[in-house]
Amino acid sequence: MPEKRVQAIVDGRRIVAVNTWFSGERLEVDGEVKTRTRHLFSVREHEPLLSAVVPGVSGLPLHIEVFMAAIVRVRMMIVVNGRRVAGDHMHDEEEAAARRAEARLRTSSSSGGGGTSVAVPSVDKRTR
Repeated sequence: MPEKRVQAIVDGRRIVAVNTWFSGERLEVDGEVKTRTRHLFSVREHEPLLSAVVPGVSGLPLHIEVFMAAIVRVRMMIVVNGRRVAGDHMHDEEEAAARRAEARLRTSSSSGGGGTSVAVPSVDKRTR
């Protein structure tokens, strides 16, 4: 079955977004499926198709969003805490994710919460 996978390691967690022709899409964190859907692409402009919040190894929350678009080919992008960490560049969606992350940060800092973790993309040396 044809599938596309995009992955990154952020704050010690392995994040994988998977799109398949017949089984839909899913978001996995450390091998565990966190959410899934059977849509081909997001129907709402600049909204993630999949999203989840998980704690990083540091204990800080990771707000994960997965964007997908399928016109001629499937484009996928993983965004963590408002920053693209893996996948295709999808400029408008990246800006929308960054705005949501900024809003979350303002809300958490005004309520006495402690900051946010930093997303660092993994590099797959086999694809370079």
